[in-house]
Order: sequence, then structure tokens, then C-alpha cells
Amino acid sequence: MAQSFLFHRGRASAEARPWLTGIISTVESLTLRIVWWISARIGPDRAGRFGALLLGTIGPHLAKSAHLRANLAIAMPNLGEHDLDDLTKRAWRETGRVMGEFPNFGTICVDEAADRLEIIEHYDMEPLRRGERQAILVSGHFANWELAAGCSRKVGFPLDVLYSPQANEEVDTMIRHHRQALGVGLIPRQQAARAILRSLAARRNFGVLLDQRYDDGEPVPFFGHDTPSGIAPAMLAIRQGVDYVPVRVERKKDAHFRVTFLDAIKPDPALDSPREQAIEMT
Repeated sequence: MAQSFLFHRGRASAEARPWLTGIISTVESLTLRIVWWISARIGPDRAGRFGALLLGTIGPHLAKSAHLRANLAIAMPNLGEHDLDDLTKRAWRETGRVMGEFPNFGTICVDEAADRLEIIEHYDMEPLRRGERQAILVSGHFANWELAAGCSRKVGFPLDVLYSPQANEEVDTMIRHHRQALGVGLIPRQQAARAILRSLAARRNFGVLLDQRYDDGEPVPFFGHDTPSGIAPAMLAIRQGVDYVPVRVERKKDAHFRVTFLDAIKPDPALDSPREQAIEMT
């Protein structure tokens, strides 16, 4: 989820009007607490629909929506104004589904995992289960992206994942509470380097979402544009000699999902340097 849950507030605005930041943080945390109180009591399917209705209605009117729409226009320049508006609303609805499902991770990932999580293994996960091999698993913000990690309990392998703490500390605490049901270790982005190495040294696996903002990243083609991207996970896989495995999450219906572990991406020996290999892998 974004570092600011609902409202955009830049650093300059926060420094100029700290009282406003406090009010916004309180509104954010109270809103989320109420939404999640309701969501926890109606089950994952209805909670997802509730979240989709709520954020699909409110989201397009938030300041963040203009930024979302502008990015969609860059990625899909052939869409007309009406189609862009429709796609923006659909994006808010899907984000709302994920929001509604957060308090139900225990149901999705543990209690009803046999029914709600379909696992497809193009990559052989058995050596990871036995601790004979390790992998860096990469995914993106597809369907409910949290389940790229949350399926690890059902699949049966140890996993630590990278996350970006929320600017709103109360919201961050609530999110981390619900993520406990995913059954994975959480590594804050600010402490990533050493923590990831410790995780791999402990014979665990590491997961990260790649489609995030990397201001100082390497340019990688993305929807026809060179976009700063994080090649560090691929570099780490090359240097540590572990597999680099893409994971795809698909929503089948309501809170039922298909998680696919795709074949590992191997570094191209024809390329001159690990950096070039990592860019090509990313």
C-alpha cells in the first residue's frame, strides 16, 4: 500500500502545516479502523466487495487519483478520456478489494487456504520446502499482491518480505498486525541490506514487489518507457547464487486466488557484467 493511505501530503506541506498533517493522520487511521472493523465481521468475499464499493466511490475524488490517472495515460496512450476515467475507477475498486481483505488474511491464508488459494508451480518449490535451495521471489501489484507472500504457509517454505512503512504510524501498526496472518517475516525498507543478507544466511527466502518507485534505479523498459527500476534483487540473486523467481497472483472470483510460481529467470552468460544481467532479468 502507498506510504500515505488515503491523502497525498508532501514533505513541504507537512513541515509548513504540521497541525494539518496531524488531522489527516487521525482521519486516515479512524477511517481505516472503522472499515476494517466492518470487514473483519462480514468475511473475505463480502469485505472485498465492500472495500471495492467504498474506494471505487471515494477514490476518484481524492488528490491521488489525478496522479494515478496520469500514470495510466502514460502507460496506455491510446485510451480515450472515458476509458481512462473507467480504468482509474476500476483501479480504485481493486485497491479497495485488497483493503477489505486485509482483516481476513487469516481466513484466506490459513483457515480456508485449501479452498481459496490455488497454487501452480512451474518452478520446482520442493527444494525450497526442504531447505536445499533458496530463492528471491519477485512480484508486482496484481490482484491481492499480499498473497504472493501469504501463500508461503500453504506452499510450505520460509519467507521474509520487504515492506515500506506507512508515514502514519497508527495505520502502519494496524497493517503490520493484519500481515502477521501472512506467516512471513517483515523487513522494513530502511533496514533492508543487512536484514536480507541475514535472512538468506539463515536459509530463508526473500520476496519483494518490483513495481514500486525507485528514484535512483536503473532505467528498464516499462510500458514502452524507460523507467527507474530496482535491479538490486536480481543483482543479489546473481551474487548469492540463488534463484530469481517471478510470482503471479490472479483473482479468480471474490477472495479466491491463483498463485503461480513461474520458471526461474537465469542470468544471461553472454552479457558482460552482473549489472547488465540484472537489468535484463528485471
